[in-house]
Amino acid sequence: MTGASVQFTSSSVGFSACGGGTNCTVLTDVSGMASSFMTPLSAGVGTIIAKLARDLPASAAAEHAVNCDLLAAWPGFNPSVWIAQGASLNLPIAARVLSNGASASGSTLKNYRLVQGSATLSASASQTDAAENASVNLQLSSFSAPVQVNVCIAPANTVCQIFTASVVATSSLQLQPVTGTLQVVATGQSFQPVVVRVVDSSAPANSILGASVLFISYVGRVASNQPILWAGEAGISQSGTPVILSSARTTVQSDVNGLVSFPISTQGHSGNIAVAGTATAGNSSLQFEAQQLGP
Repeated sequence: MTGASVQFTSSSVGFSACGGGTNCTVLTDVSGMASSFMTPLSAGVGTIIAKLARDLPASAAAEHAVNCDLLAAWPGFNPSVWIAQGASLNLPIAARVLSNGASASGSTLKNYRLVQGSATLSASASQTDAAENASVNLQLSSFSAPVQVNVCIAPANTVCQIFTASVVATSSLQLQPVTGTLQVVATGQSFQPVVVRVVDSSAPANSILGASVLFISYVGRVASNQPILWAGEAGISQSGTPVILSSARTTVQSDVNGLVSFPISTQGHSGNIAVAGTATAGNSSLQFEAQQLGP
């Protein structure tokens, strides 16, 4: 629905909505999508609620609202990441030397030492740049057990931080829709990519790095080029059995924020075209659907 009012509210003082305040109202675009930037004001977890900006009975309010948890971390060092079991990847371990919350002056050497688990460091030490940033790569192969790396300021090695990479079993992976799972465009316009987030079953959930997400999509047309009917959140309905024109299948690995992106395409087909598919990680899956309207 175009022009519907959606209210974004932060339930935590650690976030501001739309650049200021704890709530704001945004109108949906032609695809029925509404979005808002959230600004973290302090480190921690906060909940963001999106709901229709109109008075609703208490019994219906929950059905017209969604919420998600956001994690804000201080820049310079992320002491913990959660990685999918079996992943093989190179993970930069970046750190910054701070003094009273600000970047310290002067160049500093940092020492990196593996203290738990099986992994390889690309270097045992790294010189900081002008902004006191330093980084080495942690190389993981078929990740199966927790890894810890000690990061210290040389030469005394008395100021240290522990970096931890935790294993997340495949059976614990969950998929969350982010954007692009339901959309409609006119001929000649491009679809947005489907973006999903891989998390674990914790509360609040942790974003998972290195999870393999399988995307399978089908491009179809209704017999005799009959129109495809859009039914909002109910998805796409068709008046006949669709003719499958083409398909695509690819596996994408999630980034450090758990995000995975998959481009939707009609693969050169015109007219009333439907693209439908699934994203799967472990035992979790979700559907995505898109429609191109013919002339």
